Amino acid sequence: MKDRSIVDRLGALSGAAFVVLVFIGNALSTDLGSGGNVSYSPGEQVVADLGKAAGSTTVAVGYTMELAGFVMFLVFVAYLYAMLRRGASLRSRSSSGRVP
Repeated sequence: MKDRSIVDRLGALSGAAFVVLVFIGNALSTDLGSGGNVSYSPGEQVVADLGKAAGSTTVAVGYTMELAGFVMFLVFVAYLYAMLRRGASLRSRSSSGRVP
């Protein structure tokens, strides 16, 4: 564990941050306040809920958290790609008999 750099730790942390940010952001951004199932609400109620959500700071924070979560996902995928390439290059060196 001591041979891991700070970049490795941040890359792995970005995967956990993705999950947390997306789940919390989604919970905040979909809180329309109607209290019921939107699909069975009358059209006026749906429009009123969407209008309330458009002006809500909580919903804006939720959308921002979701966006930040997806950015963390891209960071995690880049980290995972680098780790897999590093493992593949080490595996090819060990199978060819060369010393790194």
